[in-house]
Amino acid sequence: GIVTSGNLPALVDGDLLIADSEAIAEYIEETHPTPSMLPTEPGARAKARELSRFHDTRLEPELRKLFKHLSLETRDTELNELQTNEINKRLLQLSEMIDHSANHLLLAYCGYPITFAWLDALIPLLPLNINWPKKVLTWREKIEIFPAISAELADYRPKLENWLFSA
Repeated sequence: GIVTSGNLPALVDGDLLIADSEAIAEYIEETHPTPSMLPTEPGARAKARELSRFHDTRLEPELRKLFKHLSLETRDTELNELQTNEINKRLLQLSEMIDHSANHLLLAYCGYPITFAWLDALIPLLPLNINWPKKVLTWREKIEIFPAISAELADYRPKLENWLFSA
């Protein structure tokens, strides 16, 4: 693969290869500062970074634990139940962290739509009993209508579905 460490996502910009979502986000913010995808006030910037790191270190890793159990041969009902509980716990925590004023796209939002797409695909497949907090669903709707996110999801969802059902 292109990334020696196996990390995803990855960004290639000329001869530069970056393989960490936080580093990629900061690189994009620094090389393309307009429009800014981080708030200007230090406290709000810190909260944006907190939200981004929550995705990368709390929510997405709980989802990732299910990946090796996608095929019928390796499916583990007990693990699915355990991970459903962990994901539900993380979504409830997320509902306490998010702000409904998502008026412009922030770097902190970028990992969530893909994780949510994975959840949508895995809920019927495994099956998972995910309890979406209303506040998370409302926030999700707001961030998924940003043109960049909407376009990415339109491209990504069919590829995800094809991969899941061909594997």
